[in-house]
Amino acid sequence: RPESVKELPSSGWSTPPHFANADEQANLNDIIASSLNGAPTFAAGVEFYEARFKKDKGSQEAAKRMQDGRWTRKQQQGDVAPARQRLVSVKPDHSLDKVVHLCKMDSWGAVSAAPLRVPGNASAPAASLLLAPEWLFSHFPYGIFFPAYRVCHAASWGWASLSPLEQRLCMPGFRVPTVMVHMAGLRNGQWGRRGVMRAFGVWHEEADKVAPETWVSPRTKRLLVAGPDMLRAGLASMSDFDAFAARLLLLGLLLGRRVVMPPLPKDARWAERAIEPRHLRAIEVGCGPDKQRVWLPMPHFKEPWCSGVDFLYEIDYRAVAPSIPPSDVSHIAA
Repeated sequence: RPESVKELPSSGWSTPPHFANADEQANLNDIIASSLNGAPTFAAGVEFYEARFKKDKGSQEAAKRMQDGRWTRKQQQGDVAPARQRLVSVKPDHSLDKVVHLCKMDSWGAVSAAPLRVPGNASAPAASLLLAPEWLFSHFPYGIFFPAYRVCHAASWGWASLSPLEQRLCMPGFRVPTVMVHMAGLRNGQWGRRGVMRAFGVWHEEADKVAPETWVSPRTKRLLVAGPDMLRAGLASMSDFDAFAARLLLLGLLLGRRVVMPPLPKDARWAERAIEPRHLRAIEVGCGPDKQRVWLPMPHFKEPWCSGVDFLYEIDYRAVAPSIPPSDVSHIAA
């Protein structure tokens, strides 16, 4: 019952509407902390988020608590910190190293585990907890994914001798940065995730047929290819490239063609900043001769029209160009 939050130690101030169960991941943290400590806690997953969400709705009482650093630390760490101390380290079985296909093998290290118990019920069946290490399940775009991804890009893998698929995916010997990623950090939902997965080359095109009504672009095989000379002048920032990309996509819409988006300039300092996880406006893809930085259409932007306009990355166009009839391709130049 959301209203039962008022019965908890630090939430008697709250008034309807209540947000006590709004963040299921934080609730799970409370459940795990309760099991490890042997005593129920609702501080980090329920009480903290009650104040956080109520502050956003204009509650002065909630704002007062969120501005109190001591209060927020107590809610978030008061029970979680003791629970962490109950974790034990479990070393990996290095006899399995040959089947662990990670680019960054030093991330294949110890993991944390602990016994679990039901608070107040000593007779309940025993259980145990194994926390997924970052090499298995990494937060995206933060965590270890991008440091490991840079290792995947290293020239020492000898890209010239690897297959075109390994080069496109930057997976030497089909090694990966991490086994799985958690993409909830991309705040425009499925559009941002689709965009990133397409950039990495792992999106299944058949999935686009699931929601055909969401597309702004026509579904067509006719292409509009921008020549490299269009990027040689006038682009001094990420905003300049965004404006260029927007105009190119608009031209593609007017002509009824799918745009082939050129990569960002290789030597521009602003393009270097664009690939940092905190910005995530571009991603380095392709290893070997086709390596490039590709544009991301605002992965944190929430309006669907920003992503409902379809395009093809130049690296993927290059792979299929020999099989495309010349009559389906229109080239433009500066």
